[in-house]
Amino acid sequence: MRSTEAQLLEAELMNSTPEHVYAWLKRRAEASNGESYSGDEELEEAPLSRESDLVDLGLARYGFSGAVVRKLFSGDRRHSQGDAHILGRSDHAMLNMTRVLRLAVLSNRMLTKHTLLERMPHILFGINWLSSDLEPIREFVTSAGADEIIALFHNPTIDDDVLAKLYKKERPFDSLSEERWQHLILASVGNPRLRAEYVGPMDGWAEYRHGCVFNEACALAEKVPTTKRWAEILVLLLQETSPEAFAIKDKMAVIQRWHVSASGEADAEPAEDSSSEDGYLDDFAAVRLVLVRLLSNSEIHGLRSHEDVAMRCAFYRYGNPTPEELREAHAREPEFLLNYALRNDAIWRRSETREVLRELCWADKSDHDLWFPNAYRDRSDRLKSEHPEWFQEE
Repeated sequence: MRSTEAQLLEAELMNSTPEHVYAWLKRRAEASNGESYSGDEELEEAPLSRESDLVDLGLARYGFSGAVVRKLFSGDRRHSQGDAHILGRSDHAMLNMTRVLRLAVLSNRMLTKHTLLERMPHILFGINWLSSDLEPIREFVTSAGADEIIALFHNPTIDDDVLAKLYKKERPFDSLSEERWQHLILASVGNPRLRAEYVGPMDGWAEYRHGCVFNEACALAEKVPTTKRWAEILVLLLQETSPEAFAIKDKMAVIQRWHVSASGEADAEPAEDSSSEDGYLDDFAAVRLVLVRLLSNSEIHGLRSHEDVAMRCAFYRYGNPTPEELREAHAREPEFLLNYALRNDAIWRRSETREVLRELCWADKSDHDLWFPNAYRDRSDRLKSEHPEWFQEE
């Protein structure tokens, strides 16, 4: 039996303006703060019957009811049977509002919070996450438009196994063309899940599943062809992914695998051909640089005099250089040093290395219209706002 409070709230929602209902749905979602929610699904079924675009948008974006959200996703919001077969690609004849509702559903971060038995996107297709029938998801990822693919793969509540299987190219992604596979991987770039720390009880299996996402993303570097296109994709993906790869045994071998010349040929010996005129690395060298994040701090420090410019730049970007090491690097290759050291938080945390970096930026003799002094000032202003504790001595 429903509580009196639930019945009164339903009556309020049914007699309120669409703006009030939308605001209530949003406020309820924000109040949940990502925690599990156990509510009355009839509270969402009732507003759905109003057939209001704004209310539907609120339900699609902030709703907890799988049954209601499936109806909105399928375009079947005026019927009771919402679990019909769902095609991934919206028909051109569908109303724009239907397209917007699908994007809102795919972006919904609350939908799987009310139960431990539902996963994203399985819940949209009425599939149990333990089911071996992944055909509806296969159909979606094969045919969905770019906006829907981005909405789903940017959603941080997407199931860990789905992301891991994407990077491994396992079911339901195993039949994708290489171009389509690359498109889906790129759609996941920037998803906060790729940087998220594990939060939850001490559970070895849950922690393993959480780490598998990072591992499989990094493991792409030892599996995919060493082409320019893959180099571009890996840089975008891995610089936004936590550097955890427990399955990669020889990390330096994987890094060396990407020592490829601009022509696409593997270099027999490290060469100084990974640079551009303004002190930035080419795509293949940039892969080597981001992969260095897999190494230990001591290993990264050992790269400071490496013969490969990408390895030295990795030290400038991710290492913990001393003031003297910064000056030595500036004497050797000023633009490479400044381009990558300016983004190194370890340098900014310490007043002595921060001051040396400021001196070197102003000492730069290249014709960049004060590019490095301005870049230093801009980053300094931002970090003072984000990390005032780093600047307490100033």
